[in-house]
Order: sequence, then structure tokens, then C-alpha cells
Amino acid sequence: MGILTNRSDHSTFADTKGQSIAYFPKATRNIKALQKPVQEALHPAYVLHTRNYRETSLIVEFFTAQHGRVSAVLRGARGKKNVAKARSKPNTGQYAQPFSPVLISWFGNGGLKTIQKIEPAATGLMLKGHRLFSGLYVNELLTRLITAQDPHPNLYQHYQTLLIELSGKDELEPLLRTFELLVLKEIGYGINFELANGEALEAELNYQFDQQHGFSLSKFQGNAQTRMDTFRGEQLIAIHGAQYSQPETTNAAKRLTRQALQPHLGNKPLKSRDLFG
Repeated sequence: MGILTNRSDHSTFADTKGQSIAYFPKATRNIKALQKPVQEALHPAYVLHTRNYRETSLIVEFFTAQHGRVSAVLRGARGKKNVAKARSKPNTGQYAQPFSPVLISWFGNGGLKTIQKIEPAATGLMLKGHRLFSGLYVNELLTRLITAQDPHPNLYQHYQTLLIELSGKDELEPLLRTFELLVLKEIGYGINFELANGEALEAELNYQFDQQHGFSLSKFQGNAQTRMDTFRGEQLIAIHGAQYSQPETTNAAKRLTRQALQPHLGNKPLKSRDLFG
């Protein structure tokens, strides 16, 4: 017959041969079984773009704070064939609208994930007219240029700010040009506003831009009409300082960013540019 001795975490029996046998209470043995599984973390994100997938689903491009761009299937987002089931579950497709801030979780190891949960994080912004077109243009840029699951926390914060600015009354051109320059920097192709040898740009001179080599002194000087790839020094200095008070500067910035973005966009045109007419 054993002798019982007590300890804080279990009881120990000493058998007749002097050997100890540990006995753990039932409640202690089942601690792991009683623990609740850890819930999947919800990640803040914005909806960039959606397209139909199969009969009832969507493929959604999200821009997340911690994981960059995430492509995922949102199942049942376009309704159910079974009306009873459709009434019992919320229509998640209502959350998958451009510019909508959401919280999402997903699963899957491949490039195309599957959304596990989606819920609104706040009320989405309502953009109209050219402000809507500008927002769609920015979303298309991010969808085309940001590598999947490559985090860009700084760009994510600027995107949030840009959406607020687009919903206000600020001039559109400076907002778009500033964001385009930031996107180029984030993907590793930021424009260096100086010559290849490190010399500063001079306001009264004209410069030629090449995507690979940057700026060089143009052979087209003076006040003559310059080519599309040639820029006045004073305009480049203003662009670098985000000073867009002069129309000439705004026009030059648009030419510059289009030339800088083109090699990364490829031959496929941006659909959102057609909306501007």
C-alpha cells in the first residue's frame, strides 16, 4: 500500500518498494484541452480592385499595412444560389468596394489566398468625378507596381492620407504627382534630382531625362520648344521641392512621372487613364 505525500502541482505515492509514482489530478491533465484556440489576427487593409471569380466569388486585391499587396478569393461575395443560405450569412461583397478600409484574415500558401474573415474597419470614402478617377488611377498603380506580399508601411500611410486629401478640395495634380514619385521610390526606382556626377541642377539650363541614367545636360538649350524628355532646370527644382504653384511645373511633373513609370508598367495601358478623357 502506498503512502500519499502532497505537492503544489501534483501528489506523489510511495509504493511498498520505496519507488515514487507521480499522480497528476484530472483537471491538470486536461489544461491543454480546455485552452481556447488562438484566433487568426485581423489585418488592416484597403480594397484596391475586384474582379469576378467563378459563379459567386470575387478575386480582391488588398493593400495591407503589414503584408503589402495581397490577392485573395472572397467566397460567396456575389450571392448564393440557395436563398435560405444567403439570408443566414452576411453578403461580404458589400465590404469589397474600392477605397474601403477593412480588417481581414486569410489562409493559403500560394500566391492567391482565401479570405477567412472580412469586416469593415471604418466608413469608406465617397469619391466623385475626377476625384474618383484619380483614386482608381492610384489603386491601379499599386496593383500593377507593388509586388505581392512585399510590405510598404510608409507607402500605406501615405495612401491613407492621399484618400483623405482626394475626398477634400486640394488640387489633384500635385497630389497625384507627389504620390507617383513616392511609388517610384518605394519600388526602388526613385528619381535622383541631380546629375550623374553629383552636380546640382541649375535653374536656367535644360536637362534630358533617361530612366536608367537619370538627368543629363540637354543639347537643346535656350527658350526654344523642348522635347518631351527635356526639362527646364527651374521646373525640376520645383518638382523636387513639391512646389506646384506654376502650371509649367505641373505639366513638366506629369511628363516626368509618366516617362519614369512607363518601363515598370510595360505595354499594357492603364485603364484608369482612359476615364480622364
